[in-house]
Amino acid sequence: EATETSEDTEIPTIVLNDWSWADAGWTDCLTEVFDTFREQYGDQVNLEVVGNSYADTLSTLLVQAAAGNGPDVAMIKAEWLPQFLELDCIADISGVISQEAKDDYGETSLSSYTKDGELLALPFFSQPYALFYNKTLLAEAGVEVPTTFDELLAASEKVAALGTDESGNKIYGLGLVNSGLEVAEGYNIFPWLWARGGDFIDTDGNIVLDSAENLQAFQEIQNLYLTEQSPVGLSYKEMRNLFASGNLGFFWDLQSQTASFVQSSAKGDAFLDEIGAIPIPGATAGDGVGYVNDVVLVVFNTCENLDAAGILAEYLGGETTIQIMYDYGKGKMSSRQSVMEDVFANVDDEITEAYVESMKTNRSLPAMNLAFADADEEITNAVTELATGDDAATVLSDLTAKVKELYGQ
Repeated sequence: EATETSEDTEIPTIVLNDWSWADAGWTDCLTEVFDTFREQYGDQVNLEVVGNSYADTLSTLLVQAAAGNGPDVAMIKAEWLPQFLELDCIADISGVISQEAKDDYGETSLSSYTKDGELLALPFFSQPYALFYNKTLLAEAGVEVPTTFDELLAASEKVAALGTDESGNKIYGLGLVNSGLEVAEGYNIFPWLWARGGDFIDTDGNIVLDSAENLQAFQEIQNLYLTEQSPVGLSYKEMRNLFASGNLGFFWDLQSQTASFVQSSAKGDAFLDEIGAIPIPGATAGDGVGYVNDVVLVVFNTCENLDAAGILAEYLGGETTIQIMYDYGKGKMSSRQSVMEDVFANVDDEITEAYVESMKTNRSLPAMNLAFADADEEITNAVTELATGDDAATVLSDLTAKVKELYGQ
């Protein structure tokens, strides 16, 4: 466990758990974030920061919350929130977040984290997904950057038709992760469902997987694997390495992964000149079907000073923090309108521009249900069945039944 502490104890102490604080790659960035907070609010809040590794954070926090000895504030993934709500350990922070901040987030951003009028989490930063593409492979295949999902699939087919590179390594079109081993692999198919007019759940909370639109998506996903446009069985890291090697035409991922591309590519920084990014295209030009992974801040109900916790939460989700993260190239964005307008007003980097544009159309995952994590696992299994040639209609029907059972429908 990594710990960083301010010495002043005369004012309310707020303990923040941030898994990135245990990551050496974040030390410089977060040191500036926390030091700046102390400069601005040190007379109101004594900040203490602790961090577990990302892999250990959820389990550690759940154990601490159940025992009533957790931190005051914690950074968590949005899809983890239902597990904490089950423990009834989260405080309502609606009264300690300013109206100005609430208005800036907008009703849509906060509604996902509001239950029975109580605000149970505040968006910290957003991680939008966009579509990376290899400019060299597109040029060799004679295809333009796609503007619709149909164009994307056609381009994928042509890139895969290139066959192999100079070393005899296979070239793929559109890569879709399906190792069956990692959390969140199931989320990858949501853009495909949305592009075809389908969905996972409707506004009334009903599971709507078994539809003609989703069947089309499942058949196309299966075709992607069976025609070897996408490799089968690759994890996120393996797919990123494949893209970095120049053997994959398209791949949707987080902006922060450009660093891993550079690290894995034999070309190093020069590889960045060969890649571009666009919002994941939808059914029509200008329509985007990406999704956003939200990282949110929660305050535990064992916190003795909600006002101080609110000050910290509002600061972390505000312009100063996002600006610092932007300056350090962390690829994090905000659900606050003013922050996006101010921090990203004059961006001249092609890839960053694509992610800023994606924020305008990307959707949040329907993660505010305890069953969603299990549903993700079932979707992941279904994609594996598609990749191995099982009948798409049967796979979709079976998946629908399993997910409905998980949701009590």
